[in-house]
Amino acid sequence: MLAWSTRNYVERDSFSYSTSGPFTALYYKAVSVESHATGRDPNEIAIEIALEVEHRMGNLDVTRADVVGFPVGRDADRFTTSAARERTLSQMATERFRKYPRWFAIMTGVSLARQFIPSMLPLPGWLQWAQIGLEMALAVVGLVLVWLKQQHNWLLILLSHATVLYYLALPALSHAGLYTSRYRTPYLPFIGIYAAVALAALLKQPWKQQEAAYV
Repeated sequence: MLAWSTRNYVERDSFSYSTSGPFTALYYKAVSVESHATGRDPNEIAIEIALEVEHRMGNLDVTRADVVGFPVGRDADRFTTSAARERTLSQMATERFRKYPRWFAIMTGVSLARQFIPSMLPLPGWLQWAQIGLEMALAVVGLVLVWLKQQHNWLLILLSHATVLYYLALPALSHAGLYTSRYRTPYLPFIGIYAAVALAALLKQPWKQQEAAYV
């Protein structure tokens, strides 16, 4: 993510980890939070935010008709990505998050949970959910075992935990609860390793008990 953010800084003069056309993903999170908090139509809120961004930037000639369908239906030549636009949007999104903290927390939880939505596999949904639940439960056990047995190897633990927490938290905080299962890809190897540690430990228990019986 540091490399991608640096690329955005070089290309667009904005140290941003994610962009969606001229806006960052915070645009959708702001729309989602305000819509759930007020009960208003999200499409109407999306238009208002897009228009307010342009007006705050001094583009007072931009009208409602110019931003309908924004950013999907944007005029690419007129509404280009810029550091100023991203800073303005980030400020506006933060204002809404502070205004509706309860719904910000709720939608952050939804975004986190939706990282684990079953993938588009030819398997029943319940079976995919069961697989994910089992893997995550084993991963938690494995994480604890690694922590207890490898406390001296703090650098390995720090790097793996930081990677998992980073990729868990970042999409959850910035996205609007969309289908985001692909965002779990960066930390799935760590989840698999932790789950394997727990499974190996569980499988060793019967053998230990059997060996003890023969002693």
